[in-house]
Amino acid sequence: MPDAPHAFDFAAVADLLVCPVARKPLVHPDAGTLVSCDPETRLRYAVEDGIPVLLPDSGTALAADEWAAVMRSEGRDPATGEPLSSDKAPG
Repeated sequence: MPDAPHAFDFAAVADLLVCPVARKPLVHPDAGTLVSCDPETRLRYAVEDGIPVLLPDSGTALAADEWAAVMRSEGRDPATGEPLSSDKAPG
């Protein structure tokens, strides 16, 4: 049986994980990445073999436009990183 890559179950630990630098929530835009919701640091962390690498020195800063695009794709405000309220209807 070939070795299968380890899957990271973000949903199971989403409420427990935070950015080790900014202490803000993280989003999981793809299988190999976690991104801090902090607009000041905009840090991205790797997920290697199903294990998030959340060491303070391991994060790499995203460009502001790339970070904003990740926040939009994850249903968050692209300026603040805060969750967009689903009950806000366009007026």
